[in-house]
Amino acid sequence: MSIVTLLVMHLVGCAYSAPAGALYDGRPLSWDPLGAVPLNHEGRQTEQDDKCLQLMLLADIGRASEIARRVLETTDDLVCGWVVWQGARLRHTTQTDLVWLGSLTKKHPRSLGAAIAYSKIYDRMLRERAASDRKHGDVFGPELAESNNARERCLALSEDNLAGLVSVTEDPTFSPSERRELLANYVTRHPQDTAARLAWIRACFRGWGIVLTKQERQSGLPVFNPEGYQTDQGIALASALLKNDPKLPLARYWLARGLLRKKRPEGLRTLKALSTEPTICAPLRNCIRRYLQDGLETDFRGPFPD
Repeated sequence: MSIVTLLVMHLVGCAYSAPAGALYDGRPLSWDPLGAVPLNHEGRQTEQDDKCLQLMLLADIGRASEIARRVLETTDDLVCGWVVWQGARLRHTTQTDLVWLGSLTKKHPRSLGAAIAYSKIYDRMLRERAASDRKHGDVFGPELAESNNARERCLALSEDNLAGLVSVTEDPTFSPSERRELLANYVTRHPQDTAARLAWIRACFRGWGIVLTKQERQSGLPVFNPEGYQTDQGIALASALLKNDPKLPLARYWLARGLLRKKRPEGLRTLKALSTEPTICAPLRNCIRRYLQDGLETDFRGPFPD
């Protein structure tokens, strides 16, 4: 069995038992790498999307990438953009894919799928180059400017596309506070979008923690870190969402995570109750089981985490 096959099997990890077109909470679900919104949030995925995702699950990354590239030549497709990005990462074809995507983004400047793939691959290339050879510090001149331009293009194109916005802001060049602000602004523009609220809630529980100096630790004074967790806000947002839909699985999950972080016993009761419900999807069920069995606080991720 090849290393690539083992890697993809590890990424699939939590027994992706549903077909690519399965429904989750009444919305089509192809995959959910972010714990809140599938990339096909705007509607059902296409037949080509289904094919690409199934090939990725089978570790046939080459064929999946070829199909995705053909689709992106004529159609803006977020799933295929993600497949190209993952294909470049797993097959180490960063340079050739960058050249192709660079020309494609000029040919189709409104293609969000191509723009996101280009931005993510470009950023990864710069980080790998900086890590492998410190002498190449001068790459962070015009190349860094191009990386920033690619990021801004993605933001502009995803202003009213939640799946795109979530995918863009998962890039490590975005800080936790920037991610939360962008998602909060999206919710302001789209107050009825449940998936957007779930994405914002998730962002509240992710951050860089509270950083204290030695003196601050000795004083015992809490220090607010804008990049840290916003547990109280996440709990409040999840509770508000559950008033309209008391059975919403992901809202209950994030509420439980917040309560557990605050060391409140009802958090554990909520997780245990949720784990026994037959309607929740396999990745969420396995994530809950992992926490209950091993005490590991992990993100709910679908079969293809970045």
